[in-house]
Amino acid sequence: MNYQGLFELSIIHDYYQNKVCPDLNIEPTPECRQILASHRLLVKNKVNGIQVIVPVTETGQPWLELTDDLVFTFLLKIKNSSFLDFTHINAKFTRAPNERYIYWFSNQTITGIGVSSLERTLYDPKTAEPKLPPQDRNNLGVITIYNNSSLPKVFLPKSSNQTSEYQISWQSKRQHWYYYLITEPETNGDVFLIADAADARAEKIKFTKNEINQSDRDQLYHVFTERFAGKQLYLFSSETEINCQEKGRKHIQLLKQKQNGKSKPTVWINHLPNPPNRTGIQVINALKFV
Repeated sequence: MNYQGLFELSIIHDYYQNKVCPDLNIEPTPECRQILASHRLLVKNKVNGIQVIVPVTETGQPWLELTDDLVFTFLLKIKNSSFLDFTHINAKFTRAPNERYIYWFSNQTITGIGVSSLERTLYDPKTAEPKLPPQDRNNLGVITIYNNSSLPKVFLPKSSNQTSEYQISWQSKRQHWYYYLITEPETNGDVFLIADAADARAEKIKFTKNEINQSDRDQLYHVFTERFAGKQLYLFSSETEINCQEKGRKHIQLLKQKQNGKSKPTVWINHLPNPPNRTGIQVINALKFV
């Protein structure tokens, strides 16, 4: 039996260098599984989504008619929990479970065959179809594919067949970076700086030294002062929000400079670790470098 592509669902994310996002699963709902089986349609998994293929006759027609009223519904589920740490997510999804909305993606307004982005909105899964348990945080969204003009009706030989690829695109989370630096109280007249020394970066990350007060960063101040009693604590923050990305940023340097500012800064730590995506906070224990 000859199969040809009906449509693909691809998950795209600018966090990854190649944009291919492997962090989500796409699963047919039980009703959709029945539709797929009754029309002999097959679902093939790929790294960042699925492909639905259809058996066709020698004349390029589906073996079983795909009527215009067919609707394919899929669940979009989180496979990698870290996805939420580096992805820009609507605040309505991150609410308490009984108040949470989820995403709805659809090809309802797409009219042409080819590569296109699905329309997205948010809906309340407690009151609208398909109803889903709000406590299941892995349910990120629902995908509805209508058998409209964006799906092929006639299937030509594979070399010239045109199919639709529907893309679900995500953007990286943006956040400020915070570095806590712990040192000995006596610095021999040195002051500390954090600088972005990467030549290849178009926009350098600029850091500012901040005054620390007792409410800084959700009481982290108290944790550090208790654990490192008698030590000096500094806080540096990026002046702008930074995009989360798969590839770490190198050459974020910790520098020392004499307080009079007459000498050039010297590199103390050449590559500071990037703050984790979840919090944007990195602690540098410089006591071991002394």
